[in-house]
Amino acid sequence: MLAMVSGCREIREDLDYTHDVVQYWPLDDLQSEVAQFDGAPFDSDLITTLRDLVAEDSIPAGAEVLIVGETIGALTMAPADTLPDLVHVIVPSAVCNDCVRYNLASYEMEVDKIEISARGLSQEPWQDAAFTIALVDLTWLEPNANEDLLQALWDAMAVGGKVYVLTSERSQWERICELAA
Repeated sequence: MLAMVSGCREIREDLDYTHDVVQYWPLDDLQSEVAQFDGAPFDSDLITTLRDLVAEDSIPAGAEVLIVGETIGALTMAPADTLPDLVHVIVPSAVCNDCVRYNLASYEMEVDKIEISARGLSQEPWQDAAFTIALVDLTWLEPNANEDLLQALWDAMAVGGKVYVLTSERSQWERICELAA
């Protein structure tokens, strides 16, 4: 089955067009919308809040950013003049991987600066990294499945780095507070 979704200017071999689009979500700072594929979870209010917080802080030049839990591309997409030097993105599933790639391609983001991984959290790409900023959406993780992720993430942050976390689980929040202390 081939289903075309609006947004891409051309058919590209590196994108998967077989997913149904559930909804389009506005990103006001980009005057654009992102597609949400069926099977890619998304909470507009949470993501908008996180995007606003990051925009207020601004990402410094030379930043290396880690994004964990990206589902449709809304955390990765940024105005071209604020895109950091390198972004590592961990997506929770193959559908999310396809959705993120589609949305980035639709708006001709500088994808050469963005590394997207759907390998799962057991194969983190950040063992030797020193991230300046991490945007982490834990809302899609099981509450007890994040201990190793949180510790590895904390260990990979540069001195003075910032971690922005979305979570609705008290146990996750308590562990984050422990690590930050």
